[in-house]
Amino acid sequence: MLPVLCWYYMSAPRTPARYWLGRKRSPETIEKIRKAGKGRIPWNKGKRRIYSLEARQRMSEAHKRIPPEKHANWKGGVSRPSCMECGTTITYSRKRCIRCAGAMRRGSKAYQWRGGITPLMMSIRNCKQTREWRLAIFARDNFTCKLCGKRGGTMHADHYPRSFAEIFYANKIQSLDEAVACVEFWDIDNGRTLCIPCHRKAPTYNRRTVLRAVSPQPFP
Repeated sequence: MLPVLCWYYMSAPRTPARYWLGRKRSPETIEKIRKAGKGRIPWNKGKRRIYSLEARQRMSEAHKRIPPEKHANWKGGVSRPSCMECGTTITYSRKRCIRCAGAMRRGSKAYQWRGGITPLMMSIRNCKQTREWRLAIFARDNFTCKLCGKRGGTMHADHYPRSFAEIFYANKIQSLDEAVACVEFWDIDNGRTLCIPCHRKAPTYNRRTVLRAVSPQPFP
């Protein structure tokens, strides 16, 4: 009889697990399922712990016999790891703290470092002092273009009347530190707020400034 039953269950058609995915049962089927499960008490209802006290004690003793280095949560005997650079306590998934990891990705330690080939002019324009000077110009002019009177939108801070290139070559800037120490670069009286169309019409805009700056003729 047993082989016959095994053959029956093995050969009986089975409903795939994803058969009801996206389908809806009829109200009659839902009512049958509700009546079939009505009055059935779950096996773990009212039970706070699945295992008995004796079983938990045996599991605890077996757990204590496992060597520490073979434990699933073994981290090398260290309570919490520390940063390789400064010694700050960090998580297990890191080698350095956030501050030291950021420092390792800047300057000559960055993985994209190519020997400092970024143009010096671009480094000066992107430094912190330039951002502070630009915001000071915008605040003084109330974010209003000095030529057409447009207020708001995308604005540029333009070095005027003495251009950026004129200051750069007149003071013979050779490094970013020299540019930061140059007072004329950060003088808000030598700046104005311009909208993009007005700035593009200026004689010192973009490449026209560079061509004039690298020319062998002295500035007036």
